Amino acid sequence: MIYGTILNIQRHCVHDGPGLRTTVFFKGCPLRCEWCCNPESQSFEQEYMYVKARCIGCKACEAVCQENACKGGIIDPFRCKSCGLCAGECYSGALKVMGSQVTVSQVMDEILRDEGYYEGRGGVTVSGGEAFAQPEFLRELLEACKRERIHTLVETCGCFSWEAGLGAAALADMIYFDIKHGDEEGYRKYTGASMKPVVDNLRNFLALEKKVTVRIPIVKGCNGDEETLGKIGAVLYGCGYKGQVHLLPYHAYGSVKYEQLGRSYGCTRAERPSGKEMKAYIACFRERGFEAVCYG
Repeated sequence: MIYGTILNIQRHCVHDGPGLRTTVFFKGCPLRCEWCCNPESQSFEQEYMYVKARCIGCKACEAVCQENACKGGIIDPFRCKSCGLCAGECYSGALKVMGSQVTVSQVMDEILRDEGYYEGRGGVTVSGGEAFAQPEFLRELLEACKRERIHTLVETCGCFSWEAGLGAAALADMIYFDIKHGDEEGYRKYTGASMKPVVDNLRNFLALEKKVTVRIPIVKGCNGDEETLGKIGAVLYGCGYKGQVHLLPYHAYGSVKYEQLGRSYGCTRAERPSGKEMKAYIACFRERGFEAVCYG
């Protein structure tokens, strides 16, 4: 039996693809985007998130910890055995376990609760993290959805082994494909990974004749300028992409999560582009023949 590591399952989603959808968030991503708004999705390992404002100081978490690893909601990673008892005893919800191992059957039990709401247009979206980083679990989940005739959409950063992910890629009905930068130097600088597999995998999805929508996070100070977006447009043109381009303006809503994970938010240069700038970026793609729209 194959287990996958997920963050959570969100029901009745309306922004993760066509119709009403159930979104399954996988945990673990090969990228470390400087502006990432979901840092809890990066590691493949279980983590703890501590929301200090919710803590009532009861110290129930300390009392139940058998490794003396929990001190007022702060977890010592060298002592912690990831048993989750501390979070389970947290009355106020200040301490949460991020990540759990589940089977496809367990995920499908949740998905099928929403089946009546899909109405022939909605379905299941698999997000992340990076779904293709757990290729066998993703493949089995998509197979289970196909048996139930449930529409599937997979969101991907494109940075994965095509050989390992081909089985799952062939099963997905739709793909949301993220591109973070327009050249190798910039891509490595802001994500920590190479752009080559991303471009190769976009071509691979197009060769499978999948319905692909490219999405670009627009982060002023990182990739939010017409020169960089022009380079991304050239990449798309070179791949033979002719679909819609979704531009997603940066927001800093996730920055507080870093502190809750015991980390620092390092993207101090990032800014949200103005409405006027977003209109210019949309025009940048439309001038190159792409249908571009702003989301967010």
